Amino acid sequence: MQNASDGVKTSPISNYIWETQTPPSLLWHYTNADALLGIARNQVLWCTEYRYLNDRKEISAFAIHLIARIREELVAIFGRETSDSIAEFVTTLYNTWNIFICSFCLDADRNEHWYQYAGKAGYSLGFDTYQLKALADSQGFTLGPTLYGESTAINIATAVLKDNLHKLEAIERPITESNYNEVVSFLCRLTLGYAPFFKAESFEREREWRLVRATGIDGDNKMQFRSKLPFGLVGYLPFSLLAKKERQDQPNHNERNTLIPRLMIGPGNETTEFTRAAHAYRLLAQNGFDAEVGETSSSLRL
Repeated sequence: MQNASDGVKTSPISNYIWETQTPPSLLWHYTNADALLGIARNQVLWCTEYRYLNDRKEISAFAIHLIARIREELVAIFGRETSDSIAEFVTTLYNTWNIFICSFCLDADRNEHWYQYAGKAGYSLGFDTYQLKALADSQGFTLGPTLYGESTAINIATAVLKDNLHKLEAIERPITESNYNEVVSFLCRLTLGYAPFFKAESFEREREWRLVRATGIDGDNKMQFRSKLPFGLVGYLPFSLLAKKERQDQPNHNERNTLIPRLMIGPGNETTEFTRAAHAYRLLAQNGFDAEVGETSSSLRL
């Protein structure tokens, strides 16, 4: 993405990646056996509400920098009092929204991911990136890479706001209540369009990509719940692995779904190599997926 000083139109994160470089052919999702059964049989992924993920600074890693620039840049347009009021309202409002995230990475066989996300006798699923993006577009999700570090967040937050200032400068002054609400809504959506794709630099080794969808507090009436310690109820949004026509019709398992062309069996599985590969293959095949099954090269002891 261009530096703020370049004055070049900034594209949303996912658009920038798809327009300017070649994305990876596969994105890998690490999971345990129970979750694999659910993914295969129900043909959905669970996108977890961000407040339950492993980074305590989710969303805020980018949002605080964008809102700081909103506060300063709007002074010249609306004055200090209104600028401060808008910045405070945006902060309050975006924190009431739900943001649902499902994580992938570039690595098929990485010890850190086996340990943290799959556990003993886990799996990593290799998703076709282009098919995954098509599904995301059809369901109102965004697929894109995670960017890391404070300096990256500051540069892009500055660029994003500068690229959108002309829309705010066009608003009549003194600002009316209706226009005020429109400005707050616009800036909130701008924040939520970028913030889920930024994390602290300490997470950079994860090389993460994300499926993301932001909703109002009601989860667009699609939010579901599962139990998880120590949180109690955890909200999630289902993401269908079926194309739109298949979602509307009864899935036909005789037609092979090529969305998951690879599956990797993780360390710690104590069945024989033939048995564990055959069972994983049959589970996916019975549910319409056509996948090649491989074995981890990791010697990790779990």
